[in-house]
Amino acid sequence: EAVLKVQHGGIGARLEIDIGASTLLAVLLGAVAPHLFRELGPVVREVAAITRAELDFTQEASNQLLAQQSLAASGLRVRVPRVIPAAVTRRVLGMEYVDGVRITELAATASRAEVCRVVETLVRYYGVTMHGDIFNCDPHPGNLLVEHGSGDLIVLDWGQARRLGAAERSAHAQLFLSIMMEDVNLLGDACAGLGAPFADLAAAPNATPSTMIGAMRFLLRDTKESRALAKEDFTQLEGALGGLEGDLKKIQGGGSDLFKGPLMPFSKTVALLFEVSTLLGVSLPLLNILGGAGYAVLLRERGYGHVPIQLTPDRPSSFVL
Repeated sequence: EAVLKVQHGGIGARLEIDIGASTLLAVLLGAVAPHLFRELGPVVREVAAITRAELDFTQEASNQLLAQQSLAASGLRVRVPRVIPAAVTRRVLGMEYVDGVRITELAATASRAEVCRVVETLVRYYGVTMHGDIFNCDPHPGNLLVEHGSGDLIVLDWGQARRLGAAERSAHAQLFLSIMMEDVNLLGDACAGLGAPFADLAAAPNATPSTMIGAMRFLLRDTKESRALAKEDFTQLEGALGGLEGDLKKIQGGGSDLFKGPLMPFSKTVALLFEVSTLLGVSLPLLNILGGAGYAVLLRERGYGHVPIQLTPDRPSSFVL
């Protein structure tokens, strides 16, 4: 059995109109209030590039193939549907049919142990892909299935994907380690490597980097076993942030409004992991798992790949602001 993904006629022209309107709006806002909207230009250009690439199904097929090869070496029970090369054009994408259940519906058919295994696999998968050859920039539950029979995690929809070079892989690793160690200088290196430099990092005292680390540590706190427990976290966060009502609302929304440009996929990914884990009632140390994956990358880069490390250290306190 196979699946054919077919692009609707005229969608490309409509998206170009949207891209043009967004670009014009970014220029106008940057001219009127540059101190507020100086980062809109790069954001719009990056979204436009990813959107245009998504319209070319031959590019999506190439992304899928690279993701498949990358994940095959990860040792995780995660895979990408096989592409059918003879059924690929710019507007048609043929791939294998996978019989599975949405990850958000897994609890209705699987044992508790199986649910916990799949959710941990999901977190470790993102630890691999954020430091790997290609990263899916459209993380949401609808793109995640669990295959009947094998129990493998299936990742769909590779139209919005970013191929990562060595510098970006290293920057993602530095990002997680800077959050773990609360190191503002390492955070600056990470953001610069991702194309979002903090030009004012050296101008101490400056609360912006430390505020970002606090927000990121909160986003990467241990996932909770229920929505009620997750809600308690925000009560503590509200007390810690005091009058920063605007920033609190952004963090409550997953952080995608707080972290722009190259950092947006990071916040979207973390929001997805917390949402799925909480919905399925699984508590996991996100920062430890993702940070451990990043640490392994940095060790390999520096010639210490043979050094054994424990990817899941003892669980720390849920979060530190």
